[in-house]
Amino acid sequence: VDDSKQGKGVHCAGLLTHEVNTPEDVLRILRAAQDRRKIGETKMNKESSRSHCLFTLTVNLREKTPDGMEIARVGKLHMVDLAGSECAKTSGV
Repeated sequence: VDDSKQGKGVHCAGLLTHEVNTPEDVLRILRAAQDRRKIGETKMNKESSRSHCLFTLTVNLREKTPDGMEIARVGKLHMVDLAGSECAKTSGV
């Protein structure tokens, strides 16, 4: 994460954007992201996450009203899984 890029907000290098049309598309991308995550064993956790995962699902919906107007609706769900936060001293990291 770098907050100095272009002076506008936070920049996360390596983020990808995918357009999906079905729930199966979403699950396929989540599985691929899970496969790329790094894990490591500590004294406290055999499968401790060593990487962060940011996932934002944006839903865009357009619908017509009975009088012919078009309404656009947008919703966003942000999911964040941060790397393991075990204390290095007690976990053997």
